[in-house]
Amino acid sequence: MSIDTPPILSLAEPAPAWEPESGTPGRKRLRIWELESSIHCAVIGTCLSIEDLRRFARRMDLNRVAAAEEFELHTYFVGSMHVANPLSRLVDKHLTTQADGACRQLDRAPDAAARQAVWDGLMAAGRVGPAFWAFMTAASVDEAMKRRLYGEIHMMSHLHGQAVHLVRRNASEMERRVQALEERIRRDRRTHDEDLRERDRRIEDLTQAARSRPGCPLGLAPTVGEGGIRRDRSREARRLGALRALVAQRNDALAAASAEIAELKKRLADLAETRASLSAAPAPRPEEAVAAARFRRIGYVGGRAGVVARLRLLAAERALELDHHDGGVEDNFHRLECLVTGADCLMCPIDCISHAACRVVKELCQKQSKPFIPLRNSSMACFERALCEHVAGHG
Repeated sequence: MSIDTPPILSLAEPAPAWEPESGTPGRKRLRIWELESSIHCAVIGTCLSIEDLRRFARRMDLNRVAAAEEFELHTYFVGSMHVANPLSRLVDKHLTTQADGACRQLDRAPDAAARQAVWDGLMAAGRVGPAFWAFMTAASVDEAMKRRLYGEIHMMSHLHGQAVHLVRRNASEMERRVQALEERIRRDRRTHDEDLRERDRRIEDLTQAARSRPGCPLGLAPTVGEGGIRRDRSREARRLGALRALVAQRNDALAAASAEIAELKKRLADLAETRASLSAAPAPRPEEAVAAARFRRIGYVGGRAGVVARLRLLAAERALELDHHDGGVEDNFHRLECLVTGADCLMCPIDCISHAACRVVKELCQKQSKPFIPLRNSSMACFERALCEHVAGHG
């Protein structure tokens, strides 16, 4: 199967020309043009953002390249990295400077086990780009380890795509539910208005019938048929009461539906914000999803007791377990340490937890080197967004 050359490669700005490289025997690191061409795509996509690529293109006066679509821009840079030229030198220098700390940590690792520990530490800290560059260019890392780490980064791009897909699917479902509820409210309002009009017509008919009989109140005269008229009035009074009760019931239903729509719109806004942040991230750069890809158990401290069961369902959809502690309201305050020890990461909704409990959880996380994720509020939407951002690999 052949793939057509992307249009960007036929722009007026060709790829920079090759420049000979004077090799330095015994160098500890490879340059980007010395790497296998097959990993240039992963290096450019993982270590550089789209804004980085546009900035480099403008710096090299490749203005049409800088204005190109994201995929074409990425393809142009990947195709320019296989030889030494001004653009590849600029990219190589930037990546080496950016990953200086990771490179120094790796250079101090004496054996394969120590190098694996350096990789794991960088991943846990979310430093995916510097770690990938340091290990792919290090002469001390064997080819088998490089292939394995390349496979990890490759799969991360798929996890990132799954996270974006999940957010879009949830947003689409929320929009559908909002539209259905709005249509239901319109139908209920039409029925409500018809009931009110029917009530008014009956009241008017009864009033006119009473006024047509002179004598008694409202002109109702005591005649031989007075008993039947009273029964009619009693029957209509009961019907009027039933109509009023129906109107009150419909008003309550409308209020409940309006409240549900407001909650759904709030969740939809949160999902849209999450989708925008995930879509704007340079693919594939899933630093936060990578750091959380190994999470299996989430500790959740504080929040509203009535929402915890639904939070567990959201976590279970991603093959996660959720342990809850109410922050000391009813649960034993000393059980917090056990919860932190058994969890892979901790979440605390800062609007529904005591300052003391939040401080204790944060200190325990620091002591045990566990990720501490504060949530803006205790809503399901906020928790779901945190799952998408930090535990996307389980979506």
